[in-house]
Amino acid sequence: MHTEDGGSILKKKKRIAAVILFFIMLAGTGGVSDAAGKDAQEEEFQQINLSVIPVTVEKGDSLWKLSLEYYEDGKYWVKIYEWNYELIGDDPSLIYEGMELVLPWMRDWD
Repeated sequence: MHTEDGGSILKKKKRIAAVILFFIMLAGTGGVSDAAGKDAQEEEFQQINLSVIPVTVEKGDSLWKLSLEYYEDGKYWVKIYEWNYELIGDDPSLIYEGMELVLPWMRDWD
């Protein structure tokens, strides 16, 4: 039986909270009163990509660990790498604390 230490559980809760906060911020409308403001707001929402999960790399993370944490299987690290290649570069083992990665939803892998 696999048990998680308190640090792992806290880390997972922080990441879940970050994803929830992202969607809460996305849903906020801010009360637009004029037509021009409404058009600008609609344009802004159209540019947001809802098919990714934003993740900030923490100390000790690897693409394998992120894949295991978010997809329950480490083998999907390649998908994370493909989606973040321009940021990561040629060596997938070189990710650093503070990097802002995006993880694709599994339904978008076709």
